[in-house]
Amino acid sequence: MISVEVNDKQITATLAGIEGKLANQGDLMAQIAELLLDSTVERFQTGTAPDGTPWAPKSSTTIAAYEARKEPVSLKPLIGPTKSLSSITNFATASGDDWARISSRAIQSAVMQFGAEQGAFGAFMGIDKRGRRHFHSIPWGDIPARPFLGISADDEEAVIAAIKDWVAL
Repeated sequence: MISVEVNDKQITATLAGIEGKLANQGDLMAQIAELLLDSTVERFQTGTAPDGTPWAPKSSTTIAAYEARKEPVSLKPLIGPTKSLSSITNFATASGDDWARISSRAIQSAVMQFGAEQGAFGAFMGIDKRGRRHFHSIPWGDIPARPFLGISADDEEAVIAAIKDWVAL
């Protein structure tokens, strides 16, 4: 075993600075969370998943339902009349000393991220205009997954660059 003792003040101070940074990565994690938030919000403009694949388009039935309710229709996937899913106010970032997180507060976010098959959440009883009762599946049709949360190749590069900048003394 070889042992080295360092008595140089500048080297000791530099090593102590590195140790201090590694002990508290909170600022770095907050920066990473913000980077991921920005790229997630941008995905709603490009209509692409973190892996670069385009989201499935809105179905003609969905578009017709918006039109029947006289609501504004965006042909962009995941952009509804209220823009609630894509709104930055529906995203939250959080970070700790060694973690970063971005999440969506929108109630429909998990279904949009992972998709759902027709009837996956049961059914409800509806009454038509003639007063007849019938059941409607929830959801009424298959919803394809349109992943919007995740880390893209560009995100990975940005995070690595942020880490390198942060580590630099």
